[in-house]
Amino acid sequence: MGYCSVRTTERRRGDLVSHEAFSSAGCPFIISLFRLPDPHPVSPPELPETPLYPLLHTNTPVPSMTYPGFPFPPGTPLYPSHEHIEAYHQRYAWHFNLTQHIRFNHTVVASSWTAGRWHITFHDHKGQTRHKVFDHLVVASGHNNIPHIPVWRGQKEWLGNIPAKGLKREILHSIWYREPQKYANRSVVVVGSGASGRDAASQISSIAQKVSLKLRTGRGGLKFQRVVDLPFCEGRP
Repeated sequence: MGYCSVRTTERRRGDLVSHEAFSSAGCPFIISLFRLPDPHPVSPPELPETPLYPLLHTNTPVPSMTYPGFPFPPGTPLYPSHEHIEAYHQRYAWHFNLTQHIRFNHTVVASSWTAGRWHITFHDHKGQTRHKVFDHLVVASGHNNIPHIPVWRGQKEWLGNIPAKGLKREILHSIWYREPQKYANRSVVVVGSGASGRDAASQISSIAQKVSLKLRTGRGGLKFQRVVDLPFCEGRP
C-alpha cells in the first residue's frame, strides 16, 4: 500500500514524503513488507523487523495484486513466493522513481489534526525527534505488527515438565516462525486457522511426528497438502 499511495499522490503538486521505519540496507527500493527474511534475526520477546519466512508464498493470486498498467512478468506463478513479490516491487519503484519520496529509518511516533492540518512527529535516521506539518496523511503501515500472545492455565507447569530424554517444550507465536526443520520428529499443535497458522501447519506436517491444528468451532473440514481434517493431522505414516 505504501508504494501505491506514493505513486497515486505524487501526481499532485506539493511536498510528498513517505516515512519508512526500516532500513534500506541491502535492498534499497523495498519497503519492509517485502524484505528478505530476517535481516537481523531476533528471539522473543524482541519483535522481528518482518514476519516473513523463507517458504512464504502469497495467498492472493497475481491478478489481484497487480498495479494498473504494470503487470507481473510472464511466467509468474499464480500464487508467487516472496522473491517474486520483492522483484516486482523493485521494478515498480525503479520504473516510477518512487524512492525519491521515501525516507528510510524514519519512524512516525505521533500525529494530530490541528487547525485544519496534520502535525506529524517522527524520529529520523539519526534518532532525532522532528516535527512537520502536512495537508494530508495516508497511513500505510500494514497490520498485525504486534502479536497477541495468550496465556493458558497451566502453561508454566507444562513448559517446565520436560519428558524424559525429550526436547525442551516451547510456545511460539507465528511472528517468530521461520523454518519447519526445527520441528522434525516432534509433536506440534498449531492454534488458529489464519493464513500463517495454516501455512505453518502445512509445512511442519511434512517432517513432524504429529501435527494438530486447533480451530474455533464451525471451521472444520479444511484440507490442504498433508494437513487434513481435524482435530489431528499426521505428518508421516
